[in-house]
Amino acid sequence: MTFVASKVSKSLSPLLAILLGTAVILPSCRTRSNNETGVRSKTAEDFQTALAILKTNPLERLVENKELLAKLANASSKVNLEERKELVAKAQSMIGSQQSKQKILRVVFDATEWKRYVAVCAKDGLTQVDGFTELSLLPDDIRAVVIDSVKETYATASKGDHSWKTTMVAPKRCLDAILSYAVNPLKIIGSHEKVKTDLAAAYDSYLSVFKEYIFPDGSRGNYNAKQVFDVAKIFQDFLKEEKTKRPLVSQYTIYMGGSYVNGRAKLESSDVDIITLDMSRNPVLAAHQMFSPLALTETVRKRVKQDYPATQKVDLKVQIDNLFFKLSSGPAAEGPDMESKFSRFMPVMIAVRAEEIKLEIFSAFEERPPSMKAAFSEKISH
Repeated sequence: MTFVASKVSKSLSPLLAILLGTAVILPSCRTRSNNETGVRSKTAEDFQTALAILKTNPLERLVENKELLAKLANASSKVNLEERKELVAKAQSMIGSQQSKQKILRVVFDATEWKRYVAVCAKDGLTQVDGFTELSLLPDDIRAVVIDSVKETYATASKGDHSWKTTMVAPKRCLDAILSYAVNPLKIIGSHEKVKTDLAAAYDSYLSVFKEYIFPDGSRGNYNAKQVFDVAKIFQDFLKEEKTKRPLVSQYTIYMGGSYVNGRAKLESSDVDIITLDMSRNPVLAAHQMFSPLALTETVRKRVKQDYPATQKVDLKVQIDNLFFKLSSGPAAEGPDMESKFSRFMPVMIAVRAEEIKLEIFSAFEERPPSMKAAFSEKISH
């Protein structure tokens, strides 16, 4: 694939374009609706499809029709820039509520509306993070706008206090959800040329987006794949030791997730978030109660301090959450719960077992994953 410098968004760096695996096309390359023989081009067909949907459906009814919205987003993502301007103008002229109009403007990929949406998300949070279809189809220039907007606001966004309003998604979690789509780890890691021979290099290509582009000041994400794998190895060593006392530990999996595994942590202060399976779902393990969360926390904290490279000046905390690992299948899939955080907001995880460690990615593009099966899973070799 050839990568061409974009005049549409000068802010999309060559590094980010390559890591995202996208070709950034010059606007001048796609301004004609007909090819040299006068035959209507594919982009013109997509434009006519999108325009017809806008012309034949009242605004409020269109917003309620998920199937039609998906069709509109799919067509709008393929049109050229001049055609998109026409779609945006048509959407702006439609009669209806401001909220509905904003939704349609995001579906037809209006840059101004996407900047506004990210700004609201960063400042106040949202009742829900929606628009998964649009986020999965972001054209390259709009993707750059979204990522730049997140970059400008992420450091100051609040994690929020949900004690007063549990239906809200906190600002930082909103931004995390958007990043899970705009910076797609499944695409970056899964399509990396060395994914089968050097998983650390493939994983580094994902972490580098945050380290070199989103947090270039080193405030967050200032670490690499080897460092993450080293911490996972500490967890594995703990399981190996427990296995000598209780062989059933071989059936146990600890999932490292959250901001640390997804390249957004502050090494000096961030938790290493852990999710363990609810023992009630496995009667054999429940009967033996492998080990207490407190024992795991204290042991791993001690090992991190002892084993982690001193040059990193890091004292990683360990947060333990014992709950059923349901991914996004819970009743509040877009809410602030931990189940949603580890799938919608933070799709990359490290699955640690006594026998092996795997890098796993859960698809952020599924609204309701039917199971906790990872979309990507590769064993980490040591």
